[in-house]
Amino acid sequence: MRLPVVVEQVRPEITYDLRARVLRPGLPPVRARFPGDAAADATHYAAYDRADRVVGVVAVLPEPTPSGLAGHRLRGMAVHPDERASGVGAALLVRVFDGVARLGGGLLWCQARIAARGFYARAGFIEVG
Repeated sequence: MRLPVVVEQVRPEITYDLRARVLRPGLPPVRARFPGDAAADATHYAAYDRADRVVGVVAVLPEPTPSGLAGHRLRGMAVHPDERASGVGAALLVRVFDGVARLGGGLLWCQARIAARGFYARAGFIEVG
């Protein structure tokens, strides 16, 4: 049985290493930065395992949807390959939903990889396009 992870709000730099390894393989962590990471109302979360290793990360950036609606963009969701399907992603989303609610709510959107469609659908996201 796996122990639950601890999810904390962190500085963006904490997320770059895992983002790069999962989303930008072969590139240095600095190449995993996104425009808007340093915005005052951007939030970043990291999931830590019981050995205090970062096993999941995600960012929420203030950004309108591609059609121009105001919203918060979920970006850079990455879970260590050894921890996939263990609840890390779901734990991160719980913190994301809470964080967006604390910002006043509104539309939360993302552009997900095809392989992640089921994960986001189970979390309540609706596919558009």
